[in-house]
Amino acid sequence: MDPAIPDDVGVIGYDDDMFADMISPEITSVSQNPQEIGRTAAANLMQIMNDETTLSKTIRIPSTIQMRESL
Repeated sequence: MDPAIPDDVGVIGYDDDMFADMISPEITSVSQNPQEIGRTAAANLMQIMNDETTLSKTIRIPSTIQMRESL
């Protein structure tokens, strides 16, 4: 007997792949903002290269959960 999604087990993906809502059941997924990640990384790299900052800082870029049928 195979487990059934979402009755027996929930599934969550990461990166909200374009196929997550094309399969059945649709997969719940964490969605990121790659443009903001890249923009922030580039800005921090420029600060480091110009000796304006150190490497020890925490940066949080929000992500969201795309709720679908797999939970």
